[in-house]
Amino acid sequence: MIINNPMSHNLSKSFSRLKPRDIPGLVDQAFRLYRRNFLLYLAIAAVVDVPIQIAIRALEIAVIGTQSGLINAALGGDLSGFQAGRSQTFVSLALFNLANYTLSALRFAALTLPLGAMTVAVINTLEDKPISFGSAYKEALSRRSIFGMAIVLFLVAASIFMPSALSSLGTLAVGSSGATAVVCLGLTLGIALLIYGIRYFVIYQVAVPALVTEGLSTREATRRSSRLVKGSWWRSAGLLILVSIISLVVSAGPAALVTALVGVFIRFDATLSQVVATAVSGVTTVLFLPVELLAITLYYFDLRVRKEGLDIEAALNEIYPYPQQQDGQVPAYQYGAAGTPTGGAVAGQPSLWAPAQAPVLGQQAERPAQGDVDVAQEPWAPPVEPREEGAH
Repeated sequence: MIINNPMSHNLSKSFSRLKPRDIPGLVDQAFRLYRRNFLLYLAIAAVVDVPIQIAIRALEIAVIGTQSGLINAALGGDLSGFQAGRSQTFVSLALFNLANYTLSALRFAALTLPLGAMTVAVINTLEDKPISFGSAYKEALSRRSIFGMAIVLFLVAASIFMPSALSSLGTLAVGSSGATAVVCLGLTLGIALLIYGIRYFVIYQVAVPALVTEGLSTREATRRSSRLVKGSWWRSAGLLILVSIISLVVSAGPAALVTALVGVFIRFDATLSQVVATAVSGVTTVLFLPVELLAITLYYFDLRVRKEGLDIEAALNEIYPYPQQQDGQVPAYQYGAAGTPTGGAVAGQPSLWAPAQAPVLGQQAERPAQGDVDVAQEPWAPPVEPREEGAH
């Protein structure tokens, strides 16, 4: 299956109707698409996120159990048990937190795959073409550079979680010589990595849709995302903040409601209440994930509409369509936007930009030299009116 995407040789009318949207408008459109294809988008996101969510929630429940044991010992007056278990509990909590941060960074990297498949599904949905779960993942995984992008995003996410991870390591160092120096050094390094991680997390947020849609390598995709986000960093960060706030509300709200309702009919302690809330939060997080992926994919197209006139390009292609592939051979393509470098696609992958022989928007086609083409045969030459005999 070949994606008939917005800059390919078979542009759809749907892309000619794309208009710039504000951030709330993009999120609203993501919800609309999610309602239209609920099961497909949910399956694309859940197949990768559910196993990771199970591991993360299991760690959180283990942490809750460790904390509750220490608290119960203190409340029950067992001071000797409290003192004996405090050091061991702190070490266990630090290790649990390190594992949780590592899993969270791995989750960011793993979501590269469903984001790529979601991009494929969105393109086909906008073109009113059928798309299945298997076809979406098959096309996304055919872009081998997507695995390199997953590694890049893991490193970026790891730098974001680094301050918390280093604080956990500092907890393990408490009581040893030089513990204060270790904590201060870790805090300084962690803050620097946090700033670095947040900056590039925003810059690279549309790298995966660009990689899948345009057939780019990992390095080209990061550069492409940087060019698209350039001048719109705060707007791009605003999208992530808005989606994160909605995700937090969707995740915490139902968890608190379910816990309260269950507590009315069943009496259980605070530990069991936290376990129920954690489990419900994991379910709602998976249910909301497709909206996050859809918002990022739609934002990629929104940036191209704003900066490259993607909607105008699609409209022009309805009148002047690009050549179709013949005999299984895909024509050579190059970047069509002004200011972007030219070049071929990744080896074995067709580039999905404008054909090299097609004029770029805003540029005039090169006119043949005088004498190369008969003026009467030039397609752009005005018609020559017949002259009457004897006219001068």
